[in-house]
Amino acid sequence: MSSTENRKKQKSEAAEWIKSILLAVVIAVIIRAFVFELVVVDQSSMYPTLESGDKLGVMKVTYLFDSPERGDIVIAKVASGKNYVKRVIALGGETLEIIDSVVYINGEPLEEEYLPDGLEYENYELVTVPEGTLFLMGDNRPTSIDSRSRSVGFVDEDNILGKVFVRLSPLTWYN
Repeated sequence: MSSTENRKKQKSEAAEWIKSILLAVVIAVIIRAFVFELVVVDQSSMYPTLESGDKLGVMKVTYLFDSPERGDIVIAKVASGKNYVKRVIALGGETLEIIDSVVYINGEPLEEEYLPDGLEYENYELVTVPEGTLFLMGDNRPTSIDSRSRSVGFVDEDNILGKVFVRLSPLTWYN
């Protein structure tokens, strides 16, 4: 093989490597932007379920094919433009009221086994969640800034950025 042929072969191999690397980068950017993302919790509003510093896997495409359900842990863009980690408590069209630290949905007490026993938080008067929106709350109810606050309020379903499906350490799967 002549040196000219050898150089052509090396250039061809280098070009193939560059194409492969660029393709991998493009695929990674698309996945991060539209499919899956890792986020780090930087607040204590979901304690004891999640703690500050926890790393979460968020599936961004879940709600393209399905609607949020009560109990889902989601990443939501709220009115202030910030992203919060919260739990879906009430869906559009439902009524919600909090009396003596018990959440009532359509007049029925909500079973919340993820909350610690004895947790006390303020009452909240009866509201109807508008269609197309969600009522979100943190599990650390006494300190959580969530849908009970004017700065957050009802959250449009379109502002749900993804569903948390895994906490990496300690490994915990959420359905």
